[in-house]
Amino acid sequence: MATNSALWTSTKQTEMYRFFAVAFNAAPGTTYMDQLYEAVTSGMSTEAIVEVFTTKSQFTDVYPRFMSNKDFATKLINNVEVPTTLFMSFVAKSLLDMKRG
Repeated sequence: MATNSALWTSTKQTEMYRFFAVAFNAAPGTTYMDQLYEAVTSGMSTEAIVEVFTTKSQFTDVYPRFMSNKDFATKLINNVEVPTTLFMSFVAKSLLDMKRG
């Protein structure tokens, strides 16, 4: 299938990174970011990508199918807060390191 790298915008990259961080409670790393890149540039919609990735054992290990809706929502919210906090800590440290030279 032909790819279109123009689809890999900074907005789409951020969207894919955030999806992965929340869905898998981890940063995507090179392997998964490459898979996300391939999916996006092949024209898959975000919804289709989410559907594929949420069937992986890495997702169901974090969010088992037997979880109640309440437990799923609670865990999802907690996973949103942690990557955001970690990311902001990383940004702050990087900016301080850059300022120090």
